[in-house]
Amino acid sequence: ALAGGAVTPNFMSNALEEMEEIPEDEPISNFLELKSHEFKESLIPEQEKHKAGVANELSKIKTKLEDLLLKNEKAPDIEKLEREDFVVDIWRQERMLKDRDDVCEKKRKDMEFENLRLEMLRERIKERTWDIMETQLTGCVSMQDRNLVVYNFAIRKDDPDELSLLNKMIILRKIEIKEYIERTEAKITEILNEPEFS
Repeated sequence: ALAGGAVTPNFMSNALEEMEEIPEDEPISNFLELKSHEFKESLIPEQEKHKAGVANELSKIKTKLEDLLLKNEKAPDIEKLEREDFVVDIWRQERMLKDRDDVCEKKRKDMEFENLRLEMLRERIKERTWDIMETQLTGCVSMQDRNLVVYNFAIRKDDPDELSLLNKMIILRKIEIKEYIERTEAKITEILNEPEFS
């Protein structure tokens, strides 16, 4: 480019050659995205170095803890510490124990609710099936052949209203039969003509 701002042909041809070198399948990014990507790429080695340092420190802590636990096992009974005494992060331990207790309490309540639901269902079924029977259905299993089972007959309890209605019907039928016999013996013709009502 010239000092006056004019573009030389040589500069234009160089710019066109650089543009032709960009692969077609590579997306063209704006300047900020490009710089951001370069910055992230430059941080990768530092991040890896930091991760390796943290992993190294953790392995040292783990080794030290294992040594302490081993010494604790070999120590006399009076000097031995409980395993919980080696916990450094008390707050996290308490939180984990609280979370565990909360989960257990929730499961216990769910199981109690489910047991109550099943108990209520069992009572309803028993009330509508087993309790209404005068003689419940039972089976006798053969001692020689376990596959041979003989059941008795289940007899349902009579409903007082049904029994009352049945007794009335029986009494009415007896009265009807008695009147029919008396009319037949007295040779009284029937008032109603039976063929007309059949």
